[in-house]
Amino acid sequence: MKNTRLSAGLLACLLLAVGTVAPLAADTVSAGRSSGYGASPPGNRDRIVRTGMTVLGGWAVANIATGIIGMLVAEDPAARGFWEMNAMWNTVNLGLAGWSLYDLSRSGGVSADMDIEAYREESHGLEKVLLFNAGLNFAYMAVGGWMWDRGMRGYGLPAADISANRLRGWGQSMVLQGAFLLAFDLSMARVVARDREGVR
Repeated sequence: MKNTRLSAGLLACLLLAVGTVAPLAADTVSAGRSSGYGASPPGNRDRIVRTGMTVLGGWAVANIATGIIGMLVAEDPAARGFWEMNAMWNTVNLGLAGWSLYDLSRSGGVSADMDIEAYREESHGLEKVLLFNAGLNFAYMAVGGWMWDRGMRGYGLPAADISANRLRGWGQSMVLQGAFLLAFDLSMARVVARDREGVR
């Protein structure tokens, strides 16, 4: 029964991931169309970043809320660890999304008189950062997989007084969060690249 609850929780989080990435996928389809190009400021990077950070912030808020509820109601230590890590992990995501949206509103975004080549160069830099982050997500998933496996084998972290079950839940959460961020960063990189290539 406990494993069924945890599996249901994992499925719910995966469905949540699909729902939150959907607006970004729609942005991918629309990026590169002629509606924003040739106007000033060049390109659609402001809209892309705003959409992406809204998606990330929505994912973070949903995970923090469900994580807190899950921690309060879960009886199984592995399930409690899963929800606990979801909530903790996404405080960072929420901070990043909030700061990015604040910075975008404060700076005013892309200047109307920005040269197209400068725009392309800055967009290419953003794309490289996103691809670097995508690589880091594999590391998060690998660490999560190690924790999950260690917990499944019955090994906790004695020095920190962390049980094997709790470690297993943390690992499952890290694999999920890393997978979401991998999809998010790759989607963002694709949208930014299409925007950059479409600017004329």
